[in-house]
Amino acid sequence: MLWLLRVGVLGYRRWASGRGPLRRVRCTFEQTESCSAFGLRISRDAPNATIAVRLIRRRLRACGDACVHLDSARSGATLYWGPLYDRLHAPATASLLAWELPDTQAAVARVESVVREPSAVRLAPRALVEQLGAPRVLLRGGSGDQSRARRLYITAGSWALVVFTLIWFASFIGWLWPLAALACALGARATWRAWYRLDAWRERRAELIASADFEHFG
Repeated sequence: MLWLLRVGVLGYRRWASGRGPLRRVRCTFEQTESCSAFGLRISRDAPNATIAVRLIRRRLRACGDACVHLDSARSGATLYWGPLYDRLHAPATASLLAWELPDTQAAVARVESVVREPSAVRLAPRALVEQLGAPRVLLRGGSGDQSRARRLYITAGSWALVVFTLIWFASFIGWLWPLAALACALGARATWRAWYRLDAWRERRAELIASADFEHFG
């Protein structure tokens, strides 16, 4: 199973990464160890496939939750950061970082030190880059809505393709209908979760701005 997992990650790196709908997707940890590189290392070092899959899933979620966005469209520059830094010392997060390389752990720790204060929302771009140092997590542009909306579209489109393919085959092979129904349910759940994360990100941005304004005007 570990060998199959490694082959799957290699196939993604060879034929899917940076191509098609994934051409604009960039890993938050690309300056230290990308998610696909993490998957290859874990598939080699993990004691069994169950642990490997669990760690890779946690890493993929952390890739979205550890993002840092610098939005220059607003007056000045506004910094938004993912929810990973709010729960960085939780047991589940600590166990994830235990498998990370020292450079990745250091990059996450530097971001945490920068965003600990609410006034960080109004940091100037030059000061932010100097404080984050290198290597660091990827500093993305914009408010973050587009990247999460893109995840929603990719999730919904991928599951729709799977469901329609299974329905087409099920029209010839009757026993595939339960599998198509299961895929439909899983796809609906995954799409809802992607939409929920987009909505939660928008609420989080509003809370960060409100907190920074309170600190500034209070």
